Amino acid sequence: MDTTKNQEEVIKKIECLAMLVAMTDGLQEEEAQTLEYIAGRIRLFYQAKPAIEKYEETEDIEKSISLVDLPLTVSINAFESKEHFTLLNNELEEMMANSSSAREDYEVFIKMKASEITSDFERKIALIAIEDVFSADGVEGATEKWAALVLCKEWGITFMMLNKWFNQYVSPVLERGNQFE
Repeated sequence: MDTTKNQEEVIKKIECLAMLVAMTDGLQEEEAQTLEYIAGRIRLFYQAKPAIEKYEETEDIEKSISLVDLPLTVSINAFESKEHFTLLNNELEEMMANSSSAREDYEVFIKMKASEITSDFERKIALIAIEDVFSADGVEGATEKWAALVLCKEWGITFMMLNKWFNQYVSPVLERGNQFE
């Protein structure tokens, strides 16, 4: 399944949010590497979305998995343009140049970017991707956690709710979606 143009735009927005969170304590090499590949994982979630939503509704894994092409795969586009990161950095630099309170303005910037993602499903996969990126270096810094919690609060999602959703609905679909018929 190919992603739509709209989904690709959301992927870029999620990547930008992941970068903003990871940048709070300085973007580490492992985080940057994970950021390079996170779009492929998000595409996997989009591919599995019909099955995940049906599984949430019915808890019938076979009925749910029948809605998607198998196997579910991570789709990585080699040499993807990351121009959206440059645009994000330019926008952030412009905003911070006139800042009287860097932390407050950074929080406002994160909230502005968060408001661009409106679907509950996309917010959840965004938080999964963001956590993957900021935890890639093995250190979950306090400022990264703060930035992720800003998103959680903005979207009304806790990490506990997210983990429960992932374990109860997403993980079974992904596991079944990667089994051979």
